[in-house]
Amino acid sequence: MEKVPAACAMEWSIELEKGLRSKNPGKRIEAISKIGQRLEWWNRESRITVSQYKIFGLIPGEDKLFANAILLRLADMFRVGDRQTKTSIVKIFMQELKSRRKRRSVSVGGEEEGILSKNVLVNYLEILRRVKVVFDEGDVEERALALYLFGCWAEFAVDSADIRYVILSAIVSDNVLEVKASLFAARCFCELANDFASVLLEILANRLTSSETSTVFKLEGGRAFADMWRSFPLANRAYKTGLKLVLDSSEESFSTAMLISLTKLASRWTLLIPQQVELLFSFLAKYRAMHMQVKTLKCLKFLFARGVCPCPETRDMIQNLLDIQNQSKFPPALQHEVLKVLHKIISYNLPTFPSSEMLEVFSIVLKFVENIIQSSIMSERFLAIWVLIDILSKFLGRPKLESDEMASTLAFQLVSLVMDHISVPMKSNVGRHLSTVNTGDLRTTMTCPLDRHQSTEELKREVTSLLKPILYLVENHSDVSGLVLDKVSRFLENLVNMLHRGVSTKKEDLLKSEILKCGKEDKTSDILKLGVFLAKIIITCLENIEVENAKTVEVLNSLKLLVDYVCKSISFDSCIYGIYMLLLHFHGAYKCVWQEMNQIIDPDDNYTLPCGASFLQHDTLISECAKKIFERRDNWSSYKAGKHAACQGLWSTATFLFEQLKKMVISDSSSLWLKTLILFSHSECQIQYFGIINAKETLSEVEEDIAQKNNLCKYAETLVRAYNGVCLAEKTLRTSALGLAFNFQRWFLVLRAKVLKIMVDITALLGPVSFVQESSSSGKKRISFPVPSLIPLERDSLLVDSLTLISLRLKKLTDEFDLFAASFIGMDRRSMRIISSLATSCSLLAFVTGLALPFPRSHVSSNNVTCSLDSSEEKFHAVLIQDLLERLWLIDSDTSKGLWMLLKVNRHSKSCFLPKSQGTSISYRSSGIVKLCKYAIMEILDRQKEASTFSSDESRSQISNDGLQLLLHVVWKWMQIPFKCPKHFFQVRHNVLSELFAMNEYGENVDGTAVSLGSHLSLNLCLQLKNMPPSLPLRLSKLYCILSCTIHPQNEENKEQAWLNSEEWEVNDILDLNEKLVRYVTGSSTPCGIHIKNNAGSCWTKDQYVCFHPNDRGQGFSTCLLDISDFPVGNYRIKWHSCWIDNEGSYGSLLPLNAGPNFNIEKPSTSRSTRIEVP
Repeated sequence: MEKVPAACAMEWSIELEKGLRSKNPGKRIEAISKIGQRLEWWNRESRITVSQYKIFGLIPGEDKLFANAILLRLADMFRVGDRQTKTSIVKIFMQELKSRRKRRSVSVGGEEEGILSKNVLVNYLEILRRVKVVFDEGDVEERALALYLFGCWAEFAVDSADIRYVILSAIVSDNVLEVKASLFAARCFCELANDFASVLLEILANRLTSSETSTVFKLEGGRAFADMWRSFPLANRAYKTGLKLVLDSSEESFSTAMLISLTKLASRWTLLIPQQVELLFSFLAKYRAMHMQVKTLKCLKFLFARGVCPCPETRDMIQNLLDIQNQSKFPPALQHEVLKVLHKIISYNLPTFPSSEMLEVFSIVLKFVENIIQSSIMSERFLAIWVLIDILSKFLGRPKLESDEMASTLAFQLVSLVMDHISVPMKSNVGRHLSTVNTGDLRTTMTCPLDRHQSTEELKREVTSLLKPILYLVENHSDVSGLVLDKVSRFLENLVNMLHRGVSTKKEDLLKSEILKCGKEDKTSDILKLGVFLAKIIITCLENIEVENAKTVEVLNSLKLLVDYVCKSISFDSCIYGIYMLLLHFHGAYKCVWQEMNQIIDPDDNYTLPCGASFLQHDTLISECAKKIFERRDNWSSYKAGKHAACQGLWSTATFLFEQLKKMVISDSSSLWLKTLILFSHSECQIQYFGIINAKETLSEVEEDIAQKNNLCKYAETLVRAYNGVCLAEKTLRTSALGLAFNFQRWFLVLRAKVLKIMVDITALLGPVSFVQESSSSGKKRISFPVPSLIPLERDSLLVDSLTLISLRLKKLTDEFDLFAASFIGMDRRSMRIISSLATSCSLLAFVTGLALPFPRSHVSSNNVTCSLDSSEEKFHAVLIQDLLERLWLIDSDTSKGLWMLLKVNRHSKSCFLPKSQGTSISYRSSGIVKLCKYAIMEILDRQKEASTFSSDESRSQISNDGLQLLLHVVWKWMQIPFKCPKHFFQVRHNVLSELFAMNEYGENVDGTAVSLGSHLSLNLCLQLKNMPPSLPLRLSKLYCILSCTIHPQNEENKEQAWLNSEEWEVNDILDLNEKLVRYVTGSSTPCGIHIKNNAGSCWTKDQYVCFHPNDRGQGFSTCLLDISDFPVGNYRIKWHSCWIDNEGSYGSLLPLNAGPNFNIEKPSTSRSTRIEVP
């Protein structure tokens, strides 16, 4: 456990004294520098809680004692030290002041009182006296240093009359250094005292209007107006005084300084902002020096950036700003600043901006941007596009209260602007390159006015940078994917046609010869990398929307032509080959998935994407590309290609590349990692081939031999082999010396193994059932599932019990996927989507297995386990329905309506409805799952209606047959959806974990202590986050922890070790505690899960919730009183789990690094502890 600053204060004081007593000047400076950093830390964490006093064994007031000692020692050293020592002391307090102001600017609830305050520094007068001696007796430089120090210590020096007099008298000094230092100190005092600020304002008003006042004093005095904001009367008077000064002044440097000061002052009080905006616009309208116009625009941007500018007439303000720009003819540098101001104005007013005016405003800004993107400076062109993207993205993010036509119009204008800007130079460059390849003469190339004579590398960098905003737009707003797909696909089609026309003009031998001559400088590689980025945008669009028409076929065919061009060439590096083979895989997988999903949902639909044998053809071609990659002996590129292949679900290629790489590695750690990847990839490869290829053949030949083709025995064997392979991969990682660095990988493999194990059980349940083809009254074929050896009631009872247990396991697995997704900070968006998609798929299977047979359990089942659910049958079904509803609520409203109908049918719904927002942007895998959900929900609704009227064994048997047919179809289709590996799987790093330290009231470790029977357990707790990255992608506001202690049956031993270090990755306790913690944090009192009652003995649990406020190092302290007065004599373990809440209210789980403390309850007569808990 790391110490807090107060616990280190005595040691720091001793070290400082040793350093200052050293005769070596370097060591003295080093000691001062070190104590400066420590004082900054101490000032951030100056508040000491009761738990910290007890945990670290501190005496009340000890921290204040050593703070006084350290400050006194530094003040004394400032008095007697040389000039270098004095300067070093001033520097550390100037740095501390800067750090303090930075914290104050970002703090929400106000900054806590630090150690540099009168409440902590009891002898502050003595500290000030020693520094004042230097001011009274020193030279000019030493007097200036003393004044700077007074400013840094304003919190405890502001009420000293002597120090005030010293500062005000120094303002009128003739020395520049002394004047600057005194004005700095005066500004610090103004932030804390109105009366001092009023006196300073009078002095400045008189001095700044005098013609004899120096320019230096005017500049420094003008800056002081920004700090006179403590009360509105003072701020208003200071603003009016400053306004008069700036209007009467003809000096540009002074006017600029005053504009900045008045802007900062106005930003503190909303009532002053309109006047300041009017002043700034008046300065823009007049002809001024360029540097002054730049400062004026930055002042406007500052006001809007702080989000405090109340300007309702946004359109008029924008038009006014652009009119000024047109009249003044701002140079390009100023247009750049104008765009930034426009961005801030629109962003601030966008939440309340009428949509009717948005089109006009956006068109005005769009026209302005069209001029900026003609700039010769690339960074300005990029900024202009990003500003438009950000404005559009925020507009699309508003609640959909009005028609979406406006958003589509804005998006179309923006995408058209970007693509048109790219098209001309791109076509010119491609044409120039192709004519170069064909004629060998650069002089025959046609030029373009927009080309700007860019090289291919420069063009690639610019086009990629301009396409990134488009990719960002479709990733975050799927609504615009259709129009983006249309524009980008046309561009891709033109690029492909140009490339193929260039290739067709030469013979293949000549083309190969020319390409080989180009070598590494071949420009085609750069051009095709642009095609890669276009393909990324297209894939994202196809993942976001359900495009099932001829347009999709055209897009995919253009993509296929581009891939063919690459795969048949020999000049491109491994990276390009790897990316394009993945695009080829997407081309085949996308078409197959959509065709299979459409077939089951709408079998009468005559239109399907042409799939045929494309998957096998593509896989063969991809294998050839993989061999080309490896032949180049670029191992790192081969590894990256294998990683990308696994992330795209191309498991055969991933297996091949990892197997080849394993033959070449030397280190044991790399060999172990590749062995894990090979086992994992090979297992998934088996499932992929059986699930897509064999399944497709089965469905296409269903009329031939339905009894044999639908036998699941072979499929079960494949799943068992894959399950064993995944388990072996996890076991291999378990032996790694890196240990906890593989937390993500091990847990993900365990989850995958659990999914496969459940699928094995489902296929084992359905496998023995014989499939018989019957004819229904409607003329369609249907499948029945007779089991001759069982009478219908026994069969239904067996199926209901088995499917209910499987449904329970799937529901628990769904919760575990949620916990998994919430337990890793900094996971990329795509990995989060994949995990969210896996959780949704498990929820779907739990829903189908739980509701496929719509019989009342009491009619068919007598199993003790299934009958001992902690709720009625209706609540059990409602839990499954609502869990799926929460996942689909933000994705598919139509499907969610069907689930609402099912909730009404079950006559039960929970009050803690929390839509799960993770991964709401769906991929084609998720789209397939959503389609399956839609199909399953409609089918289950129909079966529930039929089941409500059944009256005979024959009708019940038919309902049972239909339910099993539904389950078979859903499982069959579910396994055909490509399985992808999250990108985060390949990032081997230590995850952020939590460690709990529990002490009693005497600061002793609670683990292993004895407690008297009938007592309470008083705990002082420290929750410490481990492996905190230097730049955490979020700001933690609170940590929560649940402590749980259970009374077990007398014959049950209490054995537990740290969960992360255990060989068996069991998470039942973690899931239970996390569920309770989520309910506590969200304020929900209704249980949101399924609980199995344990009838084997009398057990009950006592839970205690604790809140922590973490410091910068992720460390929090708190106290609690655990009520164990009802517990009998015995040994007990406190189980615990923790979570974090960030400043935006997001929730995340923290995996525990250590097991909870263990304690014994003994009778008072035999208790060995005489000072333990409070009765």
